Amino acid sequence: MPKASRINEVKGVQSADEFLAAIDGMDTLERVPLYYGLKDHVVDFDDLYRSQERVGLMNSRTSELVGVASKRWEPVTHKDAFTQVVNSTLDLVGAETFYGKVQNNGNNASIDILFGTADVVDKLAYGIHVTNNYHVGTTLNISSLFVRAACTNGMLWKDVSAAIALNHLNKVWNMDIGSGVSKVVGKLASTGDMIGTRISDAIDDVVSYAENVDLINRILVQAGISEERGLARLQKSKWGWTGGADMSRYDLYNLVTAYASHLTRSTRQFDDVQRGATHILKTPFEDLLNAAAIPVVATVVA
Repeated sequence: MPKASRINEVKGVQSADEFLAAIDGMDTLERVPLYYGLKDHVVDFDDLYRSQERVGLMNSRTSELVGVASKRWEPVTHKDAFTQVVNSTLDLVGAETFYGKVQNNGNNASIDILFGTADVVDKLAYGIHVTNNYHVGTTLNISSLFVRAACTNGMLWKDVSAAIALNHLNKVWNMDIGSGVSKVVGKLASTGDMIGTRISDAIDDVVSYAENVDLINRILVQAGISEERGLARLQKSKWGWTGGADMSRYDLYNLVTAYASHLTRSTRQFDDVQRGATHILKTPFEDLLNAAAIPVVATVVA
């Protein structure tokens, strides 16, 4: 089986047509027959048996065998799923302000569609975040997305409470995807109000930086930022906090999201740091500092 060539393409797009063009070139998946023979028995291909109940799932670009599934399992390709998402979103919100990002990471892919702005303490752009994965047992996920309008590369919030997951087992029809988009878009207003409250609380939650610098650095490490690239490096940037005597929890949050946007290259690392940032936005400074003060005890397994 050939080794899959890695890919991580990220494209910024400014219209529905650009979304559709970027989606068109994504990795595709197809079902392929599986053959088997007797263990430890050398056979010619003609002597192999074709499985009647299982199929292989192959990435057409890389010829990688992604997995083995029941013959009932129907892959939903990135192109099919995201094309329907784009069209469903257009039907709901129109195309006047329609922009975002398309990321093709081989068997994993995502799109961020932004189409509105709201002033809830900080100015936010909002839309939907959609992911698709070719591995067996995964789902197509649609969730709400809010980002700081001041820096749209820095993700603010992927809200799973306003999300829908569609299973690949039986073909995800266009109606199901359209319904999922409609459900998530319908909750954007209430989600935005909730995020505004989170931001207000984080702005008002202030601690002395000088008295807590070591613990703040530990919080950064827990959020996925390595010690050597921690607060000292972020202070020199243009990402919000400039090293004053006090630091708000929103200052710290914005530093972490800026780090994720500009300093990380791995999709997985980006997601890990963003989860750490969301935890900071949701958690009072007192709790964050107390957790950072607890020493890590190594466990020795006999």
